[in-house]
Amino acid sequence: MNYMKVRSKGSFFIVMLLTLSFFTSFAILEGNAVENISVNAKGFENTIIIEFKNGEQNTAKIKTVNIWLASGDSFKSFKAESGWNGKTYGSGQGLTFSTSVLLNPGESVKFGAITDKKIDAINWKAIDENENEIGPEKTEIVEISQTSVIIESENVEEENVQQTGDSLYGTKKFIPENLRTDANMRLVGSGFSSEQTHQFYLNDEFLKSTKSDLQGNFITTIRIPDTIDVGVNEFKITNEIGDSQISNVIINEQKNRLIKAGQVIQEFKITDMPQSVILDESLSISGVGQPSSPVIITMKNEDVIETIQVVDVGVNGEWNFQRLVNANDELGDRTIIIRNDFTNISNNVSFVTSNLFTISVFTATTDSGDAFILTGTAQPNKDLTLSIKDPDDNFIRFDILKIDESGEIKYEFPRSELFTDGTYVLRATQDEITQVSLFTLGATGYDRVVVYLEKTNFGTNSKAKLGILGPPLTELTLNIFDHSDARKFTEPIKTNSIGTKTFTVDLIGYSSGVYKAVVSNSTYQDTAEFSVGLSAGSGSITFSSTQSTYYPGESILILGNTGANSILNVSLIDPNGQTINKFEIFADKEGAFTTGMLGIPSNAESGVWQIKVQSGLDHKEVEINVATNSS
Repeated sequence: MNYMKVRSKGSFFIVMLLTLSFFTSFAILEGNAVENISVNAKGFENTIIIEFKNGEQNTAKIKTVNIWLASGDSFKSFKAESGWNGKTYGSGQGLTFSTSVLLNPGESVKFGAITDKKIDAINWKAIDENENEIGPEKTEIVEISQTSVIIESENVEEENVQQTGDSLYGTKKFIPENLRTDANMRLVGSGFSSEQTHQFYLNDEFLKSTKSDLQGNFITTIRIPDTIDVGVNEFKITNEIGDSQISNVIINEQKNRLIKAGQVIQEFKITDMPQSVILDESLSISGVGQPSSPVIITMKNEDVIETIQVVDVGVNGEWNFQRLVNANDELGDRTIIIRNDFTNISNNVSFVTSNLFTISVFTATTDSGDAFILTGTAQPNKDLTLSIKDPDDNFIRFDILKIDESGEIKYEFPRSELFTDGTYVLRATQDEITQVSLFTLGATGYDRVVVYLEKTNFGTNSKAKLGILGPPLTELTLNIFDHSDARKFTEPIKTNSIGTKTFTVDLIGYSSGVYKAVVSNSTYQDTAEFSVGLSAGSGSITFSSTQSTYYPGESILILGNTGANSILNVSLIDPNGQTINKFEIFADKEGAFTTGMLGIPSNAESGVWQIKVQSGLDHKEVEINVATNSS
């Protein structure tokens, strides 16, 4: 533990008052106040728990804590207590934690962090409410066992620790901290004799023995006999060669003797725990237990500990754990270990995306030549509309897939020599919900960003859900502009570990009209338009397609005009009068509208097809010819 002392500003004024002996004496007494910040850092492998305590005699209130590592080391992730916000700087070399609720004298705060490798020390400084710095200072990390990290917040009341024999050094902790007769408890030791058997005695009565590891650490369970007197008792640890450590511990009455008549002991259990959590949402686990008892939650990704947090059971017997699944988290399964007293529960939770359907794209050589292969799953028995744009934003494929009761997607189309290397955009729509994904050809990473909305038109006071795709862990800015290009909203965002980000915009206060969402940084930019509060009934409609004849797999671009700020329905109708595709678009403040989301399915029959645009009772139809290779 480190103690860093910083003189207050008053000591500087003492120098100016040296000529006044009486006042100088007074000023020295009053001005030499010191600020004590104690820092305790414990680590297991690359996981660190750091505690900052503002000294009880201090006058400063702490608002910011900076922690940084040696050059070449970096933080992978971190966790802050409620009320504290954290962020990394210097490519992960440092962390800054700040709070609006100041850390008062006598109070403490804990931070957890995972580093890229095991480290021996941290550097730190604190900043008070008046921008005075305390530090910088360096604190060594105390290496302890995995179990010790998990229970590090527990303490035990001990008195008069003494060494006998040839110095048996080490520290021990009892869990829970209140020792009671006729009760079990954990005993955790750290820094005792290496790889030796240690025996435990209470008032010379042998309790148990256990062997320490190479670092002299151990964990075991002991039972306090019901014959032990309540009050101060002598606890002794002895090693193989007879060295011992003796301390006084306070033994309390049996737990059941403290229960009032009619009081019910609450059994610890989990009442709500999800099987999966979507990226950018919170993992929430709740349950019940004995009031004021601690619940220790450990989350592991295979063998790597990602989160250790202690929550208390409330006076009402309920507890709740919250953790945001953010941009730094990888998809996949996590093991959640939940401990309370001697209850130990382990469950798995999966971190997943919010996609209703999933599609994977790869290239292969088939009997008919090189081809793109699409596989995945979708909602059963519902058509799936697909469109693909190349790196130059040109449509290269359009189709409508019939999904059967299995929900399986299996689709292929030929790859020609005209397909260039780069990032392609796959847009899929099913049951009026649109999802977009990226895939690459001849490249190892994405070189563009895409923003899209699950639908185009939104009601007033509703919420718009945006999807953003791009390179993983990319920092971007989201801006919303209204019809006059005035900025309505701005927010920094970051894609997650698979290059996606979901963002919800609250549309309360947005007037009726057309808006655009722009996602950008110094390298990338993309725009998606949407409307708020528009209605049907546009008046006279005129439009045309850019071609008169189309082939299966081709997209259709239409351009038109109608009344301003109105909702339009666009339909594609085959020669048999069947509606093949239908969706909503809007006309802007000038009445102009356009869409490229129409296309001819790969199995289309030749003949005269019809495009219909309708708004309320107003409608307009335009005929096009569809030709096949056999026609």
